[in-house]
Amino acid sequence: VVSTQSTVGAGFCVAMFCDLRLTGQTVKLGANFLRVGISPGMGGSYTIPTKLSDQASKEIILTGRLFSGEEAERMGVVMRALPDKTQESSGINAEYGGGR
Repeated sequence: VVSTQSTVGAGFCVAMFCDLRLTGQTVKLGANFLRVGISPGMGGSYTIPTKLSDQASKEIILTGRLFSGEEAERMGVVMRALPDKTQESSGINAEYGGGR
């Protein structure tokens, strides 16, 4: 999945099911369910802890904090945080095998 806009809440949880996750450096991501008093839905309570480290999972689920694409890459949430201008499909396709 390629995230070119903010991916928060259910969208974040759905993205965690994907094998390859790319995003822009300034895109905001997070599972902010805690802020509205509920546990992560859309499979988030399963995918977040199974795909990420224990510490990163706890930070995401227990704080509800939003973070940038660059921080998501450091945490292991995404494979790569691309410069925002690279997010356009032609640049991503060329780099990841979809372009000709």
